[in-house]
Amino acid sequence: MKKKFYTIKTYEDIKKEVFPLFLGNHLLLVSNVQLNIHEINIPTYSHFHKDYQIIYYLSGSGVERIDNKQIEVLPGMAILIPPFKKHSFIPTFNTEAQIFTLRFIIKKQILKKIKPKERKIFEIMKLLFSNRVHWWSLSEVKKKEIENTIKKISNIIMTKEFGWTIELEGYFYLLFKIFFTSFIEKKYLKEKKSRKEKFFTKIQEYIYSNIESKITSLDIAKKLILSQRYIQKIVKDFTGYSFSNFVNMLRIEKAKELLKNENFQVKYIAHKVGIFNVNYFSRLFKKIEGVSPTKYRDML
Repeated sequence: MKKKFYTIKTYEDIKKEVFPLFLGNHLLLVSNVQLNIHEINIPTYSHFHKDYQIIYYLSGSGVERIDNKQIEVLPGMAILIPPFKKHSFIPTFNTEAQIFTLRFIIKKQILKKIKPKERKIFEIMKLLFSNRVHWWSLSEVKKKEIENTIKKISNIIMTKEFGWTIELEGYFYLLFKIFFTSFIEKKYLKEKKSRKEKFFTKIQEYIYSNIESKITSLDIAKKLILSQRYIQKIVKDFTGYSFSNFVNMLRIEKAKELLKNENFQVKYIAHKVGIFNVNYFSRLFKKIEGVSPTKYRDML
């Protein structure tokens, strides 16, 4: 695989814009906004920014090193990095990651004190101004919302049709809303369902580690010393999909990464994601992605 750190898209047209963002009775002024999409298959140098950065992992996996922390990242995860925090990304060996980054400067004007009942606003303010690194996984619903919004923003900036800055402002607010609400959702889930979330993370890790093999909910149940029915319920609760459908989706996500390498035959890729009937693999891929593996590769 050819080594690369490639910026697919960068949007700096809006750096000069200032976006007023109200949280209850608090006014946040967001400026110096920069949006980027990167493709990375080599470790990045340790660096820092003078502004805030939200990193969202579209595809691929790896480790994000921030100061003394090492955070294992998967698709659908977000990390908020405060200013001047040194960080670097190390993709999983011989794989490629696609990453969306949102950088911005933020200033606050406190109009009134936060009331006890405004707990969610308080949590968002802590998220932004605590100088701590925060990371969380988005639900399947929030993942789709984020990725659709990123596509919309990309299209608006590329075409710049009449009134594009007004339309962009709306989608920019939506982007912030989705990130903030996904953080709050996960915080409340962590408080109420931290045990389930830990198990779901372990289920994901097991699937990714054994993606080349046959995977059943019974295998994972034995590994985690839980009932098979409970494993299936956890996956359904967190993703909205049945266990088998969730595994198939992860297999196809891995296959999409491998299809970027033109030297890999479809049969080889099918085997690498644990599907040993190439015809079934092609049907499953088309069912999930809407196109055949070969057509998908041609579209890259």
